[in-house]
Amino acid sequence: MHPEELLHELKYFEDFLKKIGFKRIEGSVYGFLALSENALSSEDIQEGLGLSQSAVSNALKTLTFYKAVDAREDRNRGCRVYEATEDCLSIVSNVFRKRESDFIREYKLMAERVLKASRAKGATENSVRIKRFKSIVSTCELGEVIIRFIYSLDEMGLSQHLPKVTDKLPGVLDLVSNNAEKGIDVANKLKGLVGSRVKNYMGKISGEPNVG
Repeated sequence: MHPEELLHELKYFEDFLKKIGFKRIEGSVYGFLALSENALSSEDIQEGLGLSQSAVSNALKTLTFYKAVDAREDRNRGCRVYEATEDCLSIVSNVFRKRESDFIREYKLMAERVLKASRAKGATENSVRIKRFKSIVSTCELGEVIIRFIYSLDEMGLSQHLPKVTDKLPGVLDLVSNNAEKGIDVANKLKGLVGSRVKNYMGKISGEPNVG
């Protein structure tokens, strides 16, 4: 299907990517490529979206950096062409790795500094401030665990198993919630799934023990 037939959908690409930190124009370029069945040149994108060469070039640089777009040389056309990355997990992983993980780490370090300073001033563990910032640290640690989990899925090339994984995920989350209610250290339990154990775990919940 040619992109022109679905151009009215570009708004949703623009809105979504803008909300996760990209510029609206980058969302438009990504959406235009995602809707195309063929690889497109920079000139194709400029013509199709009515954008300047510099605007398209800058958008493609950013999208390529985050691996949302793949670039290759087309010998038949004599130019570089671009395609939206087929594996969306790779996009999420790279956004987390190159941007979101830094934000979470900085926020967590801030909370830890506040806790240290407050305790040094004699604040007890039952004080409102201590409870509040301990919650921030715990929430950041949960975010770090989830990000590492996404990293591992991407690095091991397990994106093809995501449909089965997402189907099983509600049950896994219920198990985590039940463990939390029993006082089990959920963060450490989740950390145990990250790294070398992810592949075996993914095999179990996807129903394919020989994942990879």
